[in-house]
Amino acid sequence: MKNIFSNERASIATTTAVAALPLVFAAGLAVDYTSLLGTRAKLQNAADAAALASARQLGLAGSSDESIRSYAKNVVIANIPKTTNNEESRENLALDAIISDEGTDVTINLAYQWEPFVLQHISDKVGTVAVSATATLASKANLCVLALETTSDRAIDLGGNDGHITANNCIIHSNSTGENSISVFQASSIEGETVVTAGGFDGPLNSFQPVPVTDGPIIEDPLQQKRHQQSAHVITIILALKKALRH
Repeated sequence: MKNIFSNERASIATTTAVAALPLVFAAGLAVDYTSLLGTRAKLQNAADAAALASARQLGLAGSSDESIRSYAKNVVIANIPKTTNNEESRENLALDAIISDEGTDVTINLAYQWEPFVLQHISDKVGTVAVSATATLASKANLCVLALETTSDRAIDLGGNDGHITANNCIIHSNSTGENSISVFQASSIEGETVVTAGGFDGPLNSFQPVPVTDGPIIEDPLQQKRHQQSAHVITIILALKKALRH
């Protein structure tokens, strides 16, 4: 009798274990799918940020394709969430920044070697998660003059007798929403491809070539990220020097 009950219990346990395998497998697939969606979303956010930031760099006078690609890489790295395996994650990440021949578009392609939780035990092949983002520069002209002040009058001020800004193939832009955001008097003048102000302007119309576009957008400082990177490098150097001096 004991043998009968023992065999029945063993049979039930075996049947339960076999029946549970599909459930465990399904749960593992759900974990993999959630991880895949999260990874793709993070990569897409990083690609979008890099494309937009790089497109703004296209409008800076003196920017090269090499510097823009390097900048795009830094933006991607900055937008990847910091985790315990962040360094490993970066090693598994491939970046390609494509700048159009016309110099008006930047496409960021990211490919990440993703290791699933369950499927890696079924296949030794690592899946690739790929995303892409493209941003277009609104104007082919370079952004050569940018007043960052957002509220004051005369953010760009040529109030002297003979002050001139001549910026061929360039955008001259003031972020100030002041009524006289750009001010030109007497024999002074401003000349560029486009003159834009987030507010208004003051001065004779013939002092502007062309007449400023008013109520324009406020442009983010395109060099802000670079300044942060330079500051980080300086801090790293200082810390290294302090460590060396202690030894």
